[in-house]
Amino acid sequence: MTKVQNGADLKGQFEPLSEDDIQALTDGASFRKGYQSYLNHALAEPTLSESVLRAWCHGSQRSPYRVEATLCPIL
Repeated sequence: MTKVQNGADLKGQFEPLSEDDIQALTDGASFRKGYQSYLNHALAEPTLSESVLRAWCHGSQRSPYRVEATLCPIL
């Protein structure tokens, strides 16, 4: 079974990303939508399982929906 983790103890496993880095790794529409969700504090319950970061997003839909990003650990 995969261990699900969250918290500051995992932060050191990944290289910090700037806003420009994130924008370069996605398309413009996805970046804008994700950035608005961040600014609106719409992301909840983030968890990291292996290299996949998941959270619930409280957006315009009636119910929250799941979002995820695959991260690459520092080698």
